[in-house]
Amino acid sequence: MDSKKKYLFDTSAILFSRIEAFIAENIEKISEIIIPEYVLSEMENQANTGRAIGIEGLERLKKIRTFADSKKIGVNIIGRRPTLEEIQLSKKGRIDALIKDLAKKEKAVLITCDFVQYKSAEALGIKCIHIDQRKEKLFFEGYIDSTTMAIHLKEGQNPIIKRGTIKNPKLYVDSNTKLTKTKIEEIKKEIITAIRNDESAFFLINQNNVIVVKYKNMRISMFSRPFSKEEEITVVMHAKQPTLRQYHIEKEILENIEDEDTSILICGKKQSGKTTFAQAIALHFNEKKKIVRTIEKLRDMNLPDEISQYSFFKGNAESSAEFTLLSNSDIAIIDSVANKDDFNAYMRLTDSGIKAVCVLDAKNIKEAMDKLSEFIEPKRISSVVKIIVYMNEGEVDRIFNVNFVAEKNILELEEV
Repeated sequence: MDSKKKYLFDTSAILFSRIEAFIAENIEKISEIIIPEYVLSEMENQANTGRAIGIEGLERLKKIRTFADSKKIGVNIIGRRPTLEEIQLSKKGRIDALIKDLAKKEKAVLITCDFVQYKSAEALGIKCIHIDQRKEKLFFEGYIDSTTMAIHLKEGQNPIIKRGTIKNPKLYVDSNTKLTKTKIEEIKKEIITAIRNDESAFFLINQNNVIVVKYKNMRISMFSRPFSKEEEITVVMHAKQPTLRQYHIEKEILENIEDEDTSILICGKKQSGKTTFAQAIALHFNEKKKIVRTIEKLRDMNLPDEISQYSFFKGNAESSAEFTLLSNSDIAIIDSVANKDDFNAYMRLTDSGIKAVCVLDAKNIKEAMDKLSEFIEPKRISSVVKIIVYMNEGEVDRIFNVNFVAEKNILELEEV
């Protein structure tokens, strides 16, 4: 009885750089190689729109056919061309679903490098082989050391690496490497593969040629045309886990920060260390066995698993604040507040008796107070913001108590 099987390759498998080696290793098991018409159409569409990955895919198909012919294995294109609606729904898994249906109909073994496709096929009872193409080290990880803050990769440019500290950052350029469009797309592909194979990684944004992902201790942003003029990738390393003690805060002020009734506003310029200080507060209260929750636009805090990190639900901080209340939190941190809805979320927390901390971009204390006054009634500010911490170059620059003087109907800041 012939034990050979038809092997059906999806897009990710065709683009796998060692696919010929995979075929050679399984030569005794393969009776026929099937390429779904859906896959060929998808690659033609990408090639016609100038995407390098489509041209690369067609080249890979040519190499697979040549290699299979040399091994006396037939390669057949099977299926139908996808409809316009199916192509439009491809990012939502429509083409993947059609490929699985075809594998089932043909009684073929589905070959994929996509972990989600593999698990989905398994669940449907379809015989599937997952080729794990994860690398021990992704391209950009070769630039990471203990001082790396960010890595910038852009089509037509040399890689730029920011190293050092917030107070003393330095830029380094890899003059030996020039990044082409094809290389950037290859790096993006390996990043997405790594994300799909890492259960702790996830997508923050994935739409309109903008992809933002959380991977290990980094935030990776990937931009493509037409959103960006050129293909580019930015990798931002999340801050390490400093303690409040490292900020050399006086004991009396620390006790005030620890007071459960003291709400806190952390402000400063961009990249001044605000989120890192908020992170230190979260860690401090976690060590004190308090229930800590964060509400973060970009999930940039590097926190232990026992601290729940929420995103802005449907882009709305107010909804996330309600979920935080339902989770019986002791302290909640919003990173960051920027508009009336965000401030409403912050006030909802403080009004409910939760110790709340919020992060606000402001060039100076005056701008911070102006923003507070814009979204909160001045006479209410001192009831929802007890302390303002101003950050500068990664350090606690100044700390203020906030008081409302009824006789003068004004807010006063008392530096401590």
